[in-house]
Amino acid sequence: MISPFANDHEVLSLDGLSIENGFDRIYLHGELFIHRSADGLQQAHALKAFAERLVDALTTSPAESAVKEHHTPKSETIDNPFA
Repeated sequence: MISPFANDHEVLSLDGLSIENGFDRIYLHGELFIHRSADGLQQAHALKAFAERLVDALTTSPAESAVKEHHTPKSETIDNPFA
């Protein structure tokens, strides 16, 4: 299970749904079909566990400080070494 907002490299995959971690946002993309079955129940529990961790992370730390602390440095242009 990923720790929301702790890094920018963890991914949780639930069938066709990907939940990607980031320092200032969580990316959800894809699709997930939850069927009325044992597998569907397992997927629902995994989704619920992630949602609870996400709500806890949002509740316990202010969003503005997370963005400032993990600001991506600006890129700089360099000469092409192969030109």
